[in-house]
Amino acid sequence: MNKEVTLVTGGDGFIGRHLVSALLSRGNFVRCLVRKKTEFSKKHSDLEIVCGDLRDAESLKKNVQNVTKVYHTAAQVGPAKLWYKRDKLRDDYLEINVLGTLNLLKACENSRIKKFIYYSSISAAGLGDNLDEQSLCNPITDYGKSKLLTENLLVNFYKKNNFPVIIIRPAQVFGPHNVRMLTVFKLIQKGIMPTLGCGDNRISFCYIDSLVNNSLLVEEKGSCGETYFFSDYEYTVKDAAIIIAEIMKVHPPRIYLPKSGMYPAAFLKRIFEKIFFVSIYPFHIDFSKPALLTASSSWTCSNKTACELGYFTEIEFREAMRRTISWYQANKLL
Repeated sequence: MNKEVTLVTGGDGFIGRHLVSALLSRGNFVRCLVRKKTEFSKKHSDLEIVCGDLRDAESLKKNVQNVTKVYHTAAQVGPAKLWYKRDKLRDDYLEINVLGTLNLLKACENSRIKKFIYYSSISAAGLGDNLDEQSLCNPITDYGKSKLLTENLLVNFYKKNNFPVIIIRPAQVFGPHNVRMLTVFKLIQKGIMPTLGCGDNRISFCYIDSLVNNSLLVEEKGSCGETYFFSDYEYTVKDAAIIIAEIMKVHPPRIYLPKSGMYPAAFLKRIFEKIFFVSIYPFHIDFSKPALLTASSSWTCSNKTACELGYFTEIEFREAMRRTISWYQANKLL
């Protein structure tokens, strides 16, 4: 095969499947790297599905043949089970997100790569208001720390080898197929505010279609070695929850989780974890004030740099949420 190939890692994931569809619609020949064989809803003559593991360097070498563009979405995002050992999860973040990306870079080193797009996260920057590309990074989660380590690895690889890397840091991504965010919608459906406190903390959101379309824009017009924040909307958690409740035709959340009440709960959780040597998903909580503030702080970013390239938001927040909720309901998840 002599066609130029666009490689999408994690092509069967939330972001990956949307990206694959967009690339195919634009005439790309797409090679989709997945850990296990999967079936896409639409089979396509220009779609090749291959199995590989970021931890297996040899499996990557054969799958980058004829590849000219890479969209690296594959990552360990969180534990697959309710019960997990935090040290094991931290090791997985390192092995898959950091060392796995290094394996992919080495596999691509001698290929004719024109662009390598890496999907990082706002969590790599840490908490804050109006974060931008010049903000000092201070990630507070193990996942965010692994994404920042990977970013640094990529930038160094670019500087040493002139490798054409571009880093995308999306805000909170939502849209059809995002089952990881389903819990937020279920809490709102039950009348519970999905945060600590009154919900006045602000969050930046990025709709999946916008993320994909602007990824293609940045691949074409972005500068190698640069990082770009992606964000479409900014709302307080309370205002976003009210909009979501209206779309689902339920009452706005009336149950609030007080910050002060979390101290004894977190303390008991910590004792439980010490006894049984496990952590409870979604994240390891201690009873220090900074840790509890994490769940009630603002997390917003500026996409000014991306806008200079032509970044665009296609639809309003309410319509984007309506499409997301419709997908959940159509698949009997809500």
